This record gives sequence, structure tokens and C-alpha cells, in this order.
Amino acid sequence: LAAHRPRLVLALGQAAGRSALSLERVALNVDDARIPDNAGAQPVDLPVVPGAAAARFTTLPVKAMVAALRDAGCPAELSNSAGTFVCNHVFYGLQHALRRRPSARSGFLHLPLLPSQAQRGEPSLQCRDVLFGAADIRRFLADARDATCGSGGAADVTRRGDLAAGECGENGGADRNDALEFGAGGLGTLHFGGLLCAADAV
Repeated sequence: LAAHRPRLVLALGQAAGRSALSLERVALNVDDARIPDNAGAQPVDLPVVPGAAAARFTTLPVKAMVAALRDAGCPAELSNSAGTFVCNHVFYGLQHALRRRPSARSGFLHLPLLPSQAQRGEPSLQCRDVLFGAADIRRFLADARDATCGSGGAADVTRRGDLAAGECGENGGADRNDALEFGAGGLGTLHFGGLLCAADAV
């Protein structure tokens, strides 16, 4: 963030149990990990940033984004809970880091499991839908930099042609290179399949 000074940042994570792209409204200043992260850390009832605000809201026009995704045929929803694991940690750290930069918009998107990851009966979303949705959001953010947070208006978001063969990996599953860790500097890291959308440095 310091090096690139982006105007738009969308952090991505993955959440089991969801069947739609979930745009998060609010991050809580608490880490309460049910299981350890990939580095073995398991903070319980600890603040993400000691002494900071109890919660921080997205600065993206999430309702308009959900409407645009649905209009484009992508399953999408507004979520009021990013949990208390690494995703919430990343989301809160991001919003806290950008709190004094009102010109920078930022937020968090939860992706469902892919069919290849889901257990029997678990919700999932096809890789192509995930990639189309991520591309739709990126175009929306590029077109809506001046939108008011929470506004009802939606920019034009349309689906483009078929994905090139191999973009979803074998058997329709995305190639994965995951890292789920609570960061030493108070801001965690999460990488899922290289889908992070970070727009235009100023």
C-alpha cells in the first residue's frame, strides 16, 4: 500500500458454506481463530490492531456492486460478517491502513469453494463463474471510482467471451497457491489463485 498507493483495493478470501460472491460490509477489530492458520498461529480474543476502532466499514459501493454482479448473471450477495479468522484480519488491517486516505476505496470479497474443493452437499461455485465475477468487479471498480459508498446506482457490467482453455486448471478447478497467515506486522496475507484486484496507483 505504501509503495503503490492504490486508489482501489479489493482483497479476496475464500469461505466454505457460501454459494455466491460475498461483498463484505464491515471488518471487526478481533482475531478469534477456531483453527490455526498455515503458520500455526491461533490468536483468540485478540485485537487486530490494539487500541483502534472496534469496526471499520468498506469504502466500496458494495450494494451497487452486488446489483451489477446480479445483473451480469453472477451469484452475489452483501455480507455483514467476514468472520474472525484471517479474512477479517486482512480486511480490518486494510481498512485501518487506508483510514486517512479518503480518496482510496477498499474492501473485501469472499469467494465460495470450487466444486473440486467442496465436500458432498457443501455449496460451491464453478471456477468460470468466480473468474467472470472477479473480472466484472474489476470493470465495475474501474468505471465507478466516483460512486458514493452504498449508493444504489450500478455501472454497466457485462460478461465477455469464453475463458481461454486452461484458465481454470484441470477438471474445472482453479490452480491454487494459498497462504493463510496472521501477519507479524498486524496485517495478514492471503493469496488465492492470483485473483487479487488492485487498481491503478496514483
